[in-house]
Amino acid sequence: MHLGDEQRRLINNDRLISYFPIRTGIVVRDEVAYFGASLLPWRDSFICAVDLATGKIQNPDKHYVVPHAKSTLEGNLLVAEGRLIVPQGRVAHRLFEKASG
Repeated sequence: MHLGDEQRRLINNDRLISYFPIRTGIVVRDEVAYFGASLLPWRDSFICAVDLATGKIQNPDKHYVVPHAKSTLEGNLLVAEGRLIVPQGRVAHRLFEKASG
């Protein structure tokens, strides 16, 4: 789904912000930066893995941006045993496969 520019922002604390802020921080492992972009549980959230040097999806075997419904990803990510462990604020954390999001 492609959102127009006017649908990518909302007012929060008297400022325009993205519907998809990075609220998980960034974890780096093996030259890949992992993070989650999320704000509202009724909008998609995204688990992302990008090239550390460029910030781009250079290698489809290692890099991705994967949408997930009904999530509010926030808090420090943890990479463990091939998984990403992502907190969600007031509800249980989510587990994602590190290789595919």
